[in-house]
Amino acid sequence: MGGVSFPNLAVTKKLPVRRFIPMIAYHANSVTTDGTPEPIPAVRCMGLSPTAIARRAARYEDTIQRLSMKYGVSINLVKAVITKESCFDPKAESYAGAIGLMQLMPATAAWLEVADPTDPEQNLDGGIKYLASLYERFGRIDLTLAAYNAGPGNVHRHKGIPPFQETQGYVKSVLSHYRFYTQAARFKSQLALN
Repeated sequence: MGGVSFPNLAVTKKLPVRRFIPMIAYHANSVTTDGTPEPIPAVRCMGLSPTAIARRAARYEDTIQRLSMKYGVSINLVKAVITKESCFDPKAESYAGAIGLMQLMPATAAWLEVADPTDPEQNLDGGIKYLASLYERFGRIDLTLAAYNAGPGNVHRHKGIPPFQETQGYVKSVLSHYRFYTQAARFKSQLALN
């Protein structure tokens, strides 16, 4: 039995071997303090790559952290909701009339006293405050997400996640994003410790 050989193949450059981490991507131009690439969650939306999403998200990182801490909501959950709702596009508008990063409906924005839902800071403040109130009301992340998508009345009426295909898909998708963001944050912490 003979093998295959490549006699004219010259190797000109050896690339460093990277440890494989499933579901983690890396910023090409962003590195941690020790010079290793910074991990980002391998989430995609609206055809954007994980790196493009991470670039968009970076613009709002400080605000998301501050408001998440203010209202006691997981930063990773907030990022997961924003990824699903608007893909970090502050100008996003849905066919139903939802506006901004967290896709606030005009009536919900008014109830939350958000004067300008097109303003990213106000939109995030209202959306994160709303997530916190839903979590306080339902006590479970899946029900909180269902209420954010379909309204709290539908969650009460159905005594759980409503049987709407859109809402069930929404909850599944946001929970998936949440796991990716949590995994990337955990990996980033491990890199910092090494």
